[in-house]
Amino acid sequence: MRRSVIMPFLSTIEEMALEEGAKSGAKLTSQKYIILALQSRFGEIPNSLIETINQIEDVSVLESLFVPSITINSLGEFQQLVNDSLS
Repeated sequence: MRRSVIMPFLSTIEEMALEEGAKSGAKLTSQKYIILALQSRFGEIPNSLIETINQIEDVSVLESLFVPSITINSLGEFQQLVNDSLS
């Protein structure tokens, strides 16, 4: 009698790769929408601020910056919030 071995659908490495891809996508999406929100409110924003936002790797930090990007009074205040979030 022949026994079949049931293999998991995804290997651990494949699952890790999918999870990493999802995190990367969430990070890029968060960065994009923060920048778009700031641009729609304030027009052109400094490249240094865009670079700082794009260097943030932690999705939870990016998520905490999203609502303020819509409601904050000035780019200077947002820059200070970003600096505080990174320190």
